[in-house]
Amino acid sequence: MAKLFRATQLDVGYGKMQILWDIELEVNQGERVLVLGPNGAGKSTLLQSLVGLMQIWRGQIFYHEDPIQNLRIDHRIRKGISFVSELGVVPSLTVEDNLRLGGYYSSKREVLQRMEEMYEEFPAIKEKRKALAGSLSGGQRKMLSTAKALMSHPQLLIMDEPSSGLAPLLVTEVIQILSRFQKQGLSFLIAEQNVKFLDIADKVYVLDAGHIAFSGTVEELKMNDALNRAYFGVSGHSS
Repeated sequence: MAKLFRATQLDVGYGKMQILWDIELEVNQGERVLVLGPNGAGKSTLLQSLVGLMQIWRGQIFYHEDPIQNLRIDHRIRKGISFVSELGVVPSLTVEDNLRLGGYYSSKREVLQRMEEMYEEFPAIKEKRKALAGSLSGGQRKMLSTAKALMSHPQLLIMDEPSSGLAPLLVTEVIQILSRFQKQGLSFLIAEQNVKFLDIADKVYVLDAGHIAFSGTVEELKMNDALNRAYFGVSGHSS
């Protein structure tokens, strides 16, 4: 599998306080990669540094093997990287205008075509297309932020806790939608604490107190007794 995105020897912090130490991470083309960790582990800081919202202290970030750590966030978007976060929706704009904003670098024709595709994938927001994003429920807003990020036809979708605040049924729906896009060749880097996302992960990194505590497959994670007890409450060698 060809390398799509990787970070090496990444140190990141706020002011004088270091948050991340020596992070090594990679996403291959077509892969779904999960960064698993509890609140306060540094997951959001990691994603923000990868997309250009935070300056890194040390290390390098590569996309298609080209260094991008000095690129502005809009340049990273144009190269094919999209970011889904809690702040991804503009509450004062309609659903439709949020989607248009997501397709800012595309032609008008491409935007209209992609918008219809998003409405097909996310019927809950189609019904609210003329409503202000600020009037949406938490689940609808989460769907809109994901659809908005997909408007730019990214190759890599980076998502910060997509299950946060969602009911279990909606979490399942999000996972099903992501699986459909992965079949179209989209790669994912998802930060989560919800172990349900292990169901779709090709590779897992466990982030603990700013350090990578584990990297490997889901099967390897489940065979690691300490981590398996922490996340599943059972031993990896139990029958």
